[in-house]
Amino acid sequence: MGLLKNIKILFLKFLFLFYTYYNKGSTKSIAYFSALIALMMVLFLNIFSLLIHFDVIGRNSIIAPMSIKYLIGFIIFMFLFPVMKSIFRERDMLKIKMSKFEMKVGYIVVVMYIILSVLLLIYTIQNKNR
Repeated sequence: MGLLKNIKILFLKFLFLFYTYYNKGSTKSIAYFSALIALMMVLFLNIFSLLIHFDVIGRNSIIAPMSIKYLIGFIIFMFLFPVMKSIFRERDMLKIKMSKFEMKVGYIVVVMYIILSVLLLIYTIQNKNR
């Protein structure tokens, strides 16, 4: 159970970093929603890498029509959003305390994770098209 708790804390920290980014200017009123969507988009990069790798979607996939592939993405999103919203509640996220240094390092880690996720997706797509 300790591993799941650590994973949840890690995701809450990612969410908190996105939240602090969106908690200013015109997105201040929807900072939590924006942060949750941003976290989901990063997770989608990894989910789609797995779906392409296992030929669920992609050029040689078991599911041929593009409309079905879009439907799969929509279903995953519609399922994932309420689940993530209930697991990673705003009040739990707001309990996260990070120093300026931790936030600076956290932002670097988030950016690097996004870059690596995009590169993994590109690699997976190119590797499957060979």
